[in-house]
Amino acid sequence: MLSLTFFASPAAIEKHSGQTFLSSALLLLIAVPAFSQTGQIVGRIADQAGAVVPDVKVQITQTTTGVVRQTASNADGYFTAPDLLPGTYTIRLEHPGFKPLNRTGVQLQVDQDLRFDFTLEVGSLNEQITVTGQEPLLETENSSIGQVVQSAQIVNLPLLGRDTYSLAELVLGVRPSAGMNQLPVDIITTSSISINGAPGSANSYLLDGAPNTAPAQNQPIIYPNPDLVQEFKVETNNISAEYGRAAGGVFNVVTKAGTNELHGDTYEFFRNNVLDANDFFANTAGKPIPPLKFNQFGGTLGGPVIIPRIYNGRNKTFFFVNTELVRYVQGVTYTATVPNPVELTGNFSNDVNSKGQKIIIYNPASTVQNGSTYTRSPFAGNIIPSSQISPIAAKIATYWPVPNVAKRRRRSEQLR
Repeated sequence: MLSLTFFASPAAIEKHSGQTFLSSALLLLIAVPAFSQTGQIVGRIADQAGAVVPDVKVQITQTTTGVVRQTASNADGYFTAPDLLPGTYTIRLEHPGFKPLNRTGVQLQVDQDLRFDFTLEVGSLNEQITVTGQEPLLETENSSIGQVVQSAQIVNLPLLGRDTYSLAELVLGVRPSAGMNQLPVDIITTSSISINGAPGSANSYLLDGAPNTAPAQNQPIIYPNPDLVQEFKVETNNISAEYGRAAGGVFNVVTKAGTNELHGDTYEFFRNNVLDANDFFANTAGKPIPPLKFNQFGGTLGGPVIIPRIYNGRNKTFFFVNTELVRYVQGVTYTATVPNPVELTGNFSNDVNSKGQKIIIYNPASTVQNGSTYTRSPFAGNIIPSSQISPIAAKIATYWPVPNVAKRRRRSEQLR
């Protein structure tokens, strides 16, 4: 099976005229079983008397693609089907002298080892047994501790900013810090996710089995959006040695793949300042609500690659394309204290402290030593002469913004 996945991911942020555009780069991932994050199905086959049955033909079929994996039980009755992509499967057992057995609706998750022990009944091949049931609640083939965030949760739960990694909060032991921002234009804050008390920079990220961890702060490099992700697993403890370099946890993300049917969608998420409340200080100063225009849009398309129908009449090559872009404009109200234009000329004659006492400005050039002490003389009228103001400082002073809000009197001043 060959699955081709194309997607556009955040590659750079450009700022111009107060606007922020999220540009994208087209990446190509070739997901094959040897390199993608897969699972396996194992089991043991016996007859009704408990004796093992060797050489049983085991056929495992992925429901959405029709891809078939064939194996057989060994002399001890065990079978193994490794390197299976996450998805829904049907298991069929056949052996001369026994009724064929089908188990449908087998849901294999990312990095999961599913075990099924089967009992074959004596009968002819014309008879058939079909079993539909839930997967085992205990995963006996793997000692690691973790939890899978499934496709239904990714699709149905609201995501401000559509950061898939923020759904890790559903996993026990995962705690994002208050500094985590779910906006895709501020993705470095994902390094604030703490697992079992470990630092947020101690996690490791995988995308379809390939390393996806930036060396700077151990945050993800590529942020797949929810329309691209099939599911992901957060390993929180007893992590296998195959992962390495993760003192916190491991994020295993599996992207979607195409099927034998053509599917696609388009979407846009839009926010603006129409229903926003104004900032308290901006409202006091009579300033309008800061502008906000957030457009997040994209689409997906997946299906089979049209080639001659071979391999038992089923397609074996699929494609999946996804792209998402963000256009983000946001105004922010800042409140700060700036110098009075008169003060920028060196005139501090009207400056007083909170008690109404005059603030004295001393001339540093008048410093005189008197024994072990030093004294200085104040500027006349509390005004610094222009000759003692550095030309560089005078030039810098021209860049100070002019106050646009009247100074509010302190309550102590109002009571006097």
